[in-house]
Amino acid sequence: MKKRITISLVVIFFFCISILAESKIEIKLGVTPGMGEPIRKLFVELYSEAGVNAVIKELPTARLMNEFDKGTIDAVLFASDYAIKKRHRAITIGLEEGNPLFTFKLYGYVLSTRIAEFNKAITYKNYAIAYIQGNQAHENAITELGAKPVPVLDYGNALNMLVAGRVDMIFAVPGALIDYFALTGINSKLVAMTQKPLAAFNYFHVLDRQYWDLAKKLQIVFKHTEEKIKKIFSGSQ
Repeated sequence: MKKRITISLVVIFFFCISILAESKIEIKLGVTPGMGEPIRKLFVELYSEAGVNAVIKELPTARLMNEFDKGTIDAVLFASDYAIKKRHRAITIGLEEGNPLFTFKLYGYVLSTRIAEFNKAITYKNYAIAYIQGNQAHENAITELGAKPVPVLDYGNALNMLVAGRVDMIFAVPGALIDYFALTGINSKLVAMTQKPLAAFNYFHVLDRQYWDLAKKLQIVFKHTEEKIKKIFSGSQ
């Protein structure tokens, strides 16, 4: 009888230890400065629902995926399929398995006097296209178009270069330049957006492959929180 009680106590002890160890799992979640507080808060809540603590680690765009590669962060709030397709340690999580959290379409912003030229363009070879420095996905997409990628610090810098003739185009999502027209003093009528997108990016949440079991839990959480996730991303685009 005493032996059974002792064995039972040992089993209970190790069970409690395993529960405590699991509850102490802490995921370092990488975000960039531009990601708003509502999105950050939502993902911390999603991880909590999956039984794990997520700690936000803010990093510059240029360093985010490199830090993931080095293992200094365990997850990335979201990254494009371009950025993660060659990263074998990355598990992608969307609203459903294989489906992205959201999709961005990137257009070309050019001088209004040249918009007809670009709308008719069959190739972008020999064109110089500005993109935000550190965004590897955008750089890769521009290269695939056959154009020359030109890194810039921000869209204000890109607008000044466009007007000065130092680049032919700016790679951006609709609405991205609005605030920068006022900051630079450049008349928005001088710039026009191409009729068709130059590229489309599917964005996923990214988790290190060592957390495979957690990824399965998160996928379930994402699925039943789908409408909430869609709402917050549609409001941020």
